[in-house]
Amino acid sequence: MVVFTRGITDNFEIIEEFLDLASVSSTTTGQDICDQVVKLMDKFELDPSRLAGLTTDGAPSMTGKINGFTKKFLDAIGSPEVVVNHCIIHQENLCTKILSFTDVMKSVVKCVNYICARRLNHRQFKAFLEELDSDYPDVVYFSAVRWLSQASMLKRFWNLGKEIMTFMVNKQQDVACLTDDDSLNDLAFLTDITQHLSDLNVKLQGKFQLVNKLFEHKCSFEKKLQLFRNQLSKTQLTHFPCLAVRKAELPGIDCSKYTEQLDKLHSEFSTRFADFRKCEPKFKLFSQPFWHGTLRHS
Repeated sequence: MVVFTRGITDNFEIIEEFLDLASVSSTTTGQDICDQVVKLMDKFELDPSRLAGLTTDGAPSMTGKINGFTKKFLDAIGSPEVVVNHCIIHQENLCTKILSFTDVMKSVVKCVNYICARRLNHRQFKAFLEELDSDYPDVVYFSAVRWLSQASMLKRFWNLGKEIMTFMVNKQQDVACLTDDDSLNDLAFLTDITQHLSDLNVKLQGKFQLVNKLFEHKCSFEKKLQLFRNQLSKTQLTHFPCLAVRKAELPGIDCSKYTEQLDKLHSEFSTRFADFRKCEPKFKLFSQPFWHGTLRHS
């Protein structure tokens, strides 16, 4: 287990340093991880009372309410004032799973895997694109462990839709996601909303990001979801370019199912980021330390 520590110097510079390696040779329960971290804190004489925050991923061994590392660790150090958060990027990924387009994703991934997983098919497909003088040389591969590539994969698949359909038909393969109107509409919406989620993800990444800015990005995206929902209810597709293409091809497109998806996504964001919302007053104080009330005028 690799342990890093983040702190602030006397000059108010934020630093992150490698602390030590801990050998965990058997189980990796919350108690096992807690024991190792406490040993390292004792070894380096780190004062538990100076601990300000703790951020973990969503593994049960980390977040379990009874036997998770967080609960065991806070009990061990006796410091209930520590701010505990779940990784904000991982939470965003969990929110996206609320979108109910499993069949479309399976169909798209199946097509991409058929092209990429077999060398002969892959060579033939790239040669086919080159012969057509396509703007894109290849599809983008995707797997569940590389979930950040989902937006790129869907966008490339959409842009190469006609070429992929021609290639797959010549190979006598099923391409229902590119021939059925409902599936095409779902693919268009999924491509658009995934791109918006990817844009948010980029804003949440990188070094020297302060939590109040990350929280602002999250809140801003929730406002965007409300805007998107209102626009879709009126079939205004300004922020959904792929769906707009489908509307041009199929004027009677029904967007009501997609407004429901946006409602579910907005609700999921509100629920999963509840731990950050509890800290909102502290974020405001940090970003505006001289703010002390609401200005009123007539």
